[in-house]
Amino acid sequence: KNVVDDFDAAYWLLLNKLASRNLDMAMQIFGVSSGLASSVAASSNSQLRSLSHRVVIRFSLRFDIGVLDQFLSAALADTTPILLKKIQQSLVWR
Repeated sequence: KNVVDDFDAAYWLLLNKLASRNLDMAMQIFGVSSGLASSVAASSNSQLRSLSHRVVIRFSLRFDIGVLDQFLSAALADTTPILLKKIQQSLVWR
C-alpha cells in the first residue's frame, strides 16, 4: 500500500507542478478537465498528499501493453529513461 500511496502522491504533486506552470499542457498530458487542473494547481502539497491517501486512481495505457517489452529491453538500457518519460506521458487518468 505504501508504494501505491507514494505513486498516487507523486501523480498529484506532478499534476500540481505542471498545472501551476501551464494549465493547458497539464490538461492534455494528464487527461483531466480544466476545473480539476485548476483545483490541483491551487492546492498545497499537504492537501494533495492527504488526497492521495483517500482517492484511488485508476490508470490505463494509451498504447498496446505489448510495446512495454520493447521499452524495457536490456538492449535499450541507455534510452530507457527517455522511453519511461514517454510512457509516463501516455498514462490516462480515470
